[in-house]
Amino acid sequence: MMAAAEQMRPLIEQYGPLVKNLPAMWKLYRAVQSMPENEASQSGEAVSINESRPVPDRPKTSESTPWFPGKFS
Repeated sequence: MMAAAEQMRPLIEQYGPLVKNLPAMWKLYRAVQSMPENEASQSGEAVSINESRPVPDRPKTSESTPWFPGKFS
């Protein structure tokens, strides 16, 4: 009996916080699911309005291009 409990101990330590937070995560899930569709579409429309403006092209210089390790340009 003790050997079985000792084998289960790491699992309980690993998944205990997840099980403990399940009620809060369920409430968050239900709140997101009950959100009206209009709010989601309004935020999408705001993005599409901003994206419709033409963006001027800037000349690329070595100072404006960031360097990342492993990136060759």
